Amino acid sequence: MIVYSGNKLKEHIANLKEEAMVQTGLDKVYERDFVDSIRKYCFGSKIQRVYVVCGLRATGKTFGLFQAVEDFNDTIYIRAQLDESQTGRDYIEYLRNVKEKNIIIDEYTWIKDNRDLSYYLWTLVEDGKRIVITGTHSLDLDYLECGELVHRTNRINVNMFSYEEFCRIYQKPYCKESCIEFLKTGGIFTDYAIDNFRDLTRYIQEAVIDDLARFMNLPIDEAKAIVYDIMYLAVCDSTETNIKYPESRIENQEYRTMLTNFGIDPDVEITPFKFKVASEVLEKARFVIKTYNIVNEEEYRLHLVNPSIAYQMVNAVFDKKSADEKLGKAFESYMVNYMYTRTNTNDYIWYADMGQKTGKPELELIIVNPDDHLVYLFDSKLREAASLPEKSSLVSEDLEAIFTGADVAGRFVVCNTKTEKCGERNGKKVIFTRLDCDTLQNYRQFDENYNRLAESIGNGDDEKTKPTKPKQVGYNDD
Repeated sequence: MIVYSGNKLKEHIANLKEEAMVQTGLDKVYERDFVDSIRKYCFGSKIQRVYVVCGLRATGKTFGLFQAVEDFNDTIYIRAQLDESQTGRDYIEYLRNVKEKNIIIDEYTWIKDNRDLSYYLWTLVEDGKRIVITGTHSLDLDYLECGELVHRTNRINVNMFSYEEFCRIYQKPYCKESCIEFLKTGGIFTDYAIDNFRDLTRYIQEAVIDDLARFMNLPIDEAKAIVYDIMYLAVCDSTETNIKYPESRIENQEYRTMLTNFGIDPDVEITPFKFKVASEVLEKARFVIKTYNIVNEEEYRLHLVNPSIAYQMVNAVFDKKSADEKLGKAFESYMVNYMYTRTNTNDYIWYADMGQKTGKPELELIIVNPDDHLVYLFDSKLREAASLPEKSSLVSEDLEAIFTGADVAGRFVVCNTKTEKCGERNGKKVIFTRLDCDTLQNYRQFDENYNRLAESIGNGDDEKTKPTKPKQVGYNDD
């Protein structure tokens, strides 16, 4: 094990921050959203739980933990080493003599025979310690709350890297250009940054496939086929294929070509059971999220959580699509993930497949509050223009007819408009907003925001809707 505490820990953090400033070219290191949650837990929270920070490789877990505790003197950082001789029992004996209140254990899943150690961590929390653990094998960490630490963890998954975080960390302005840069490269740091096909396959192999194969005890080739099958479903145009298992897609030439491009035998056999279990595991790990068709609950869509993975997968599958079409699909995927993390507790996310009416892929994001019988509709456009055709499905009678017994309480078009706007289309009120604006997070205050925007536009005062700087947004704990 490697241990840092006291001045040695502060010196180590200072060196890491200096390296980060060199990489970004900035004179300050900015924080991801989850950092403040860890800081509050260590500083005085009364939460009697072990804090578990989950996420794929290179999503900023370790660096974020250092940022959270850099101002605390009462902290010890312990990092396990791959194939080290120490076992969980050795760690228990070491921790018995630790005086510091805040204990961070990195690469926790590399510790051999750590079952008893997991139980012991809870004992330390009961004694007043603050325990934070993280590690490379994210799937094992995700399932600790179902085993040794059931009902004893507070879990944060950091795979969701928001556009606000990207703009704040790299000090980018909110605009279409920075949004495109975010979609292409955002979400993965340093050596694991994904901006081409080779980087995509390398990262998915090391961060997802190897981990899934080990966790489910699958042959590597089978795990690889399952992972890319799931990724294909997350970007393919057809919604109908999403309710069918791989054997029903095997004659699809686009699907076979995708498998071949990723070095997978196109005649590979994936059993429905293994596919189902693997997709559930990766959904729990927030590699993908799932939304259901509001008309047919047996149909669903998968969405890749990481923006750069989603974009590169779109690139790999749809090489003949235009750049704008590829980016539009990636932006739509990110929009679903963004709202998934910011939906109110009692609200649920669905989608409507309006492509069956128009003959082309057209999905509308829907948030439903079953208690109040209210529905909120969202469309996403990468473009800067705050426009919407009168015949758009967002304001169509066909879409509204789906919601029997419920009222449509708000319609939003999320785009890269320089200023927020509002207006009527087909007799329906619509707000045009950006990802960084409070209007989107406060979607349930549609009428208030619509009236505010209408008044500001009437006064010629669009400037008040512009944010002055990238802001820190709240982070939803699991």
